[in-house]
Amino acid sequence: DAFAFADVELNSVGSARLSGTNPAEASASVSGLIGDSSVSLTSTLVGSLEEPSSIAATLAGTIEHEEATTLLSQAGFEVFPLRLLGAGKSLFNISGSLDQGLSARIALETPDTKMSMDGVFRTEEGTARFTGLGDLESEDIEPWWDLFGYIFPSTGLGTEASAHARIRFEEDTYEFSELTGSVGGN
Repeated sequence: DAFAFADVELNSVGSARLSGTNPAEASASVSGLIGDSSVSLTSTLVGSLEEPSSIAATLAGTIEHEEATTLLSQAGFEVFPLRLLGAGKSLFNISGSLDQGLSARIALETPDTKMSMDGVFRTEEGTARFTGLGDLESEDIEPWWDLFGYIFPSTGLGTEASAHARIRFEEDTYEFSELTGSVGGN
């Protein structure tokens, strides 16, 4: 969607405190519009500049748009601009340190669908890894299929779907295990 980033208007506020003996602290807040999506982000960093991987970090935010398809385009997904999902809200919360791992919760909500991932990001020997759980609950999954180009015969009447899985990501490999769920009640 070429217009996903058409206009950007952001306001930001930040502060930092650096001292020789106490941990350094920094915080920032950004709010405004990106391509008609309402954006609100806050972050903090606390720790020693001599040990950057032990710095405690938090990042929390929401991104909302009257049509969730735009949020998917802004996240880099290639979707058909069908405008079928209704209002969308993306939420995320990440906290921790590179040494101990970053706890993460990422969610996308529309009027009839909720998706989320909860887990931990870690880096080991320069490789980023994520392990966690993914959940999907939808009163009608069909508009999502349509956006990604999957249109099936005998659809159009609404199909409930749910899925739950353990997720692991490392380099270019995604692994889903303990997958459970149902489509259309089956």
